[in-house]
Amino acid sequence: MRVASSLTVASSLVAGVLSLGACDDTGASLKITGARVHRAGDARVVVEIDLVASEGLGGNIGTYCTRATFAGQAEPVEQCAADLEDGDTKTVRLVSTSDRISEGAAIAVRVRLGNVDVGRSLAAPR
Repeated sequence: MRVASSLTVASSLVAGVLSLGACDDTGASLKITGARVHRAGDARVVVEIDLVASEGLGGNIGTYCTRATFAGQAEPVEQCAADLEDGDTKTVRLVSTSDRISEGAAIAVRVRLGNVDVGRSLAAPR
């Protein structure tokens, strides 16, 4: 009886270690393939970020976050999701909360997956 419960504990520990390792998938990546900016009818600035996901085993890449920091706006706009799998593409749309972003104002776009953070710089349109 003692041997059976020791095996069950050992099996549980191995399963736990394997599932932790899966969270740190170094084969997952996310690339920005394009970024556009335009002004909406209500004068807010709209940023569209094109993404493509890659995952070495063909599965979900995990949680990623996209962020746009608009010069002249107190807080950045951020959106996080875990909805991409290997080969998936997506366009993320982030809209400023302020309608007073000046033409030419800097916009920093960042995409983060795990400890990798990539970005682009844009300027607010007319």
